[in-house]
Amino acid sequence: VDQFSNLGKVIYYKVDVASEESVGEAFLQAEKDFGTFDVLVNNAGIDPKGYDLSTHPTDVWQKVLDVNLNGSFYLTRLIGAELIKEKKPGSIIFITSIHTYQAFPNEAAYDASKLAMVGLMRSVALDWGKYNIRLNAIAPGAIYPTGINKEEPSKESERTIFDSTARMIVLTSASFSFEYAYQVYQDWLSKIYNDKEVESAKYFVCN
Repeated sequence: VDQFSNLGKVIYYKVDVASEESVGEAFLQAEKDFGTFDVLVNNAGIDPKGYDLSTHPTDVWQKVLDVNLNGSFYLTRLIGAELIKEKKPGSIIFITSIHTYQAFPNEAAYDASKLAMVGLMRSVALDWGKYNIRLNAIAPGAIYPTGINKEEPSKESERTIFDSTARMIVLTSASFSFEYAYQVYQDWLSKIYNDKEVESAKYFVCN
């Protein structure tokens, strides 16, 4: 909150995005505090690693989908309905992942949830374009540090994986034929994104 306080009014809400009730309460409070909405960024996500599908616990699978996919659904539905009611243009952004395009071993739940987020974005983009509501997805490669990725991998041990996948793609249309690739042309270490680079992509999409 302190980091963005110079931009104007900033309020932090503690929300369980996997809970429709918790999301609804936060929405009503934000509406009370700010009066209206302009941009939604669906950014919450979890990635429990190391589960082969043959032994994947059902509760872990469900939790990943509840946070990554259903949380985005709850928020998008609420914000979108409000924008439509107010006849107001807006921007809704989904932070997906390079996992949308590149599968990784023992991460079936995460891969499935991120691909589903893109499907949700594309479908609703077709429905809400007539209301001047833009829906986009940002699919970063590896970002360090985050709650999921605590430490940057060693250059020697994981260079091959990140050389081939660490890129950032911004989807600006509901159609596969009109994707715009937002590629960062830097050396390998710079391809391991930090949060500021992803923020730049968000501003790019909002504008």
